[in-house]
Amino acid sequence: MGTYSIIADVGQSLVTILRQSCVPDLLKSIDQIGLCTQQSVGDLTLGLLLYDVQAMDRGLFHALPNTIPLLLKYMMIANVHALPESQALEEHRLLGKVIQTFAEQSVLGQEQPYVTPQDPHISILFDNLSTEQKMRLLPTGQGVTKTVLCYTVSPVMIDVAASTTPIRVRSSG
Repeated sequence: MGTYSIIADVGQSLVTILRQSCVPDLLKSIDQIGLCTQQSVGDLTLGLLLYDVQAMDRGLFHALPNTIPLLLKYMMIANVHALPESQALEEHRLLGKVIQTFAEQSVLGQEQPYVTPQDPHISILFDNLSTEQKMRLLPTGQGVTKTVLCYTVSPVMIDVAASTTPIRVRSSG
């Protein structure tokens, strides 16, 4: 379970995993991979854009009553700065490495400081969005041919102070 910073903590864990996997084989510096906003996505060679946060059904996690289970959706955008004739090839290699990395390490488990023994494992799953859905999500100015990968990370448990158990109200009549 996590405090209010759990969303940032999970994002940073994804960045750390990718940095360990891609540097120095594909990229020269860990600073080339990071979390980004729609405005800063072009500043990184591999940007992780959190584009959606959804609440999951609490009924699935009734054993953890003071938490809200979240589903985080990330877009991985490759922006390799290379000669035009090799740019696409390098971006494809980088995207392939992302797919391989998250297939081999598809769970954020007990090694993460924000995961407690009673928490469910946090899964990293490839999200099969259509090309049209991805185009609607792409940051403005990224072009219509940009290839991106989308991943869902869940369940991410965020602590709440009050019990989330519904209170029964009885009529007085």
